[in-house]
Amino acid sequence: GKSFCMDLFYDHATVTKRRWHFHEFMLSTHERLHKLKVKGGFEGNPLTVVAREISQETGQLLCFDEFQVTDIGDAMILKKLLETLFACGTSVVFTSNRPPGDLYLNGLNRHLFIPCIKMLEDTTRVVHLDHDKDYRSLKMSQTGACADVYIFPASSPEARIAV
Repeated sequence: GKSFCMDLFYDHATVTKRRWHFHEFMLSTHERLHKLKVKGGFEGNPLTVVAREISQETGQLLCFDEFQVTDIGDAMILKKLLETLFACGTSVVFTSNRPPGDLYLNGLNRHLFIPCIKMLEDTTRVVHLDHDKDYRSLKMSQTGACADVYIFPASSPEARIAV
């Protein structure tokens, strides 16, 4: 549901944009930071340099799917990264299974991540897409699904493949 909504939003946004899976974005950010530090020749905070580059490449809208912080390296750089993106005029939309207050829950040195949570709570709006039913877990007879449906794993009793 959340990713589907993100896809619809992204497809209809008429601004310069980029969509990333959050984990892939953070891997790319760490790689960029490493390359910049090895190369040298920059002034200021390397994270600010990388965030500005990302903002220039992305444009006005950055969409993150599956926003989840579990890595201490991500947790320690995320606040400055997002602040710089925001300051450069890049709007950010996230999908997540957790509200900001639950990000990096029980993480190592989580108290150092709390300012990032506070910043997210102060600068973003959380929209809950809760529903009583998880439609992914319903049987086909309950959903009224058409015959052109693939169910995985194929060993399940409902499994059928439409040709």
